[in-house]
Amino acid sequence: MPIKTQLWHPDTCDRPSCVIEETYDTADPGGPMTMSAVLRTCPAHAAVADVDLYNVLYKNPDSDQKRKNLSEKYFVETDALNLNKTQPDGTKAWKDGVTYGWAFSGVPCRPTFGSGRRVGRRLCGLNRLGR
Repeated sequence: MPIKTQLWHPDTCDRPSCVIEETYDTADPGGPMTMSAVLRTCPAHAAVADVDLYNVLYKNPDSDQKRKNLSEKYFVETDALNLNKTQPDGTKAWKDGVTYGWAFSGVPCRPTFGSGRRVGRRLCGLNRLGR
């Protein structure tokens, strides 16, 4: 059961981004990633203790990654919004011409939670859809 490491640069961080070393077991492809070290902290997460950073970025229900990813999932998978198309394999994708963007601002108001950072979302190309 070989243990491997990889570096993660979260796309939700300010630049230069946080750098997290993660470990995983190659014998368990669906197994969990765990944080083994914080190598660098971005300006937005500078006040977050190293032991709490992985939770703020990824594991907490209100983590930066979950808020970014779940909001995009909602927009692309909600048929009533008329923003998606169904792929041949049944998954949803953005309609041609629609793009989704996001940006975080602020710093965590509580160092152990990500909820103090605001995520702004932008949908472009809607005028081509008659909206």
